[in-house]
Amino acid sequence: MTAILLLSCSTLPITAADVAAPILKIERISVDGITTENPISVEVSYSENMTGFLANSFGIKYDSALILEDVVFENSVAIAHSYANNPELGIIWFSGASGIASDTANIATTEKVFTLKFSLSDSVKAGAEYPISFLWNAADQSPAYWYDGERNNIIEEIKNNAVSGAIHIFDPNAPKLNETNLEVSIEDVFKLSVSNYEGAVTWVSDNPAIADVKDGTVTALKPGSCKIYAMAGSYALTCSVLVTENAKYDISKTECIYIRNADKQVVLCCPPDVIPSSIKWISSNPESLIVEDGRITALKNGASTVYAIFGCSLYQTVVIVELQDLPQDTIVYGDVNLDGNVDILDAILLNRNIMGSAEFNPGQKLAADIYNDGKISTMDSLCILKYVVSLIDSVPVTPQN
Repeated sequence: MTAILLLSCSTLPITAADVAAPILKIERISVDGITTENPISVEVSYSENMTGFLANSFGIKYDSALILEDVVFENSVAIAHSYANNPELGIIWFSGASGIASDTANIATTEKVFTLKFSLSDSVKAGAEYPISFLWNAADQSPAYWYDGERNNIIEEIKNNAVSGAIHIFDPNAPKLNETNLEVSIEDVFKLSVSNYEGAVTWVSDNPAIADVKDGTVTALKPGSCKIYAMAGSYALTCSVLVTENAKYDISKTECIYIRNADKQVVLCCPPDVIPSSIKWISSNPESLIVEDGRITALKNGASTVYAIFGCSLYQTVVIVELQDLPQDTIVYGDVNLDGNVDILDAILLNRNIMGSAEFNPGQKLAADIYNDGKISTMDSLCILKYVVSLIDSVPVTPQN
């Protein structure tokens, strides 16, 4: 059986108002593929103002496909416990004892107490989930208990606050969302897609007032959080979305940003492995907006390509300013890539748009219609080429019947 560790008492008294039932939580983790090279670590934490306990006893049951290798005691709260593992039953029995309000049993915020180290048996399958849950009895099959500093058994409160976990074995061939967590700003539009799946996908937002979704295209509407669900066959994939008034964008993942709210502060950043001080930021249209240390200041309505240059690498995104209280920027006809110049690169990009391999934002569509007939066609591309080689003096041109 398990041993009980007794720890010295503090002289500070505890009252009922000081004591709150802690939340016991077992971590839920995902592992890419099946591996037995290293033990898999699963954290067990106590949280929510745990101010001491006299004694406790409970169990943790794990799936038969898991093999417990070790239990690591992470802190002074952990050493107030002892444990015994029964691998045949797949149960770890824990018991603990402490002096009332002992410093070794005090926890004010979420804190890791134990780390369970598991390896995987040969029966583990990709795509499966193996539960790790609390068991509410002691090793001698008597009911579990948890006595607080007032000598009250609060085990029912503990049960109600317990969160079980699992080890999920990720199947590399299963359907997968391109994003699982996003922080965006009001009016942002972004595209979610599912890989490894050929069938129809059903898209649902659990709060369409915050962010709505149609055919994978998500529109952020007001501050708040919600979840976007993609139902792909028997798989339910989830993307957590946080909508804020201010937004930070990774320029390596963002194609176009709209600024339509004067209170919206847009900040661009590069991938985490890039040192911010090494980045050179450039706006192709500084009359419309300027960028300093990734922070954008809108000066005039219009469009600009913002570049982030570091070493031999370059990232870029298009920023479109559409604010009512700012003057309008002059359209540079023919500057389809919004780099401030009209050249052969604009004709190439325009042709890609005509063939369907490049999408244009509203600013690019206006700049592309240099034939001035209200549509984008090969005539616009031809006019750019004529302008570049000085066969015509100016753009836009007047259509000829």
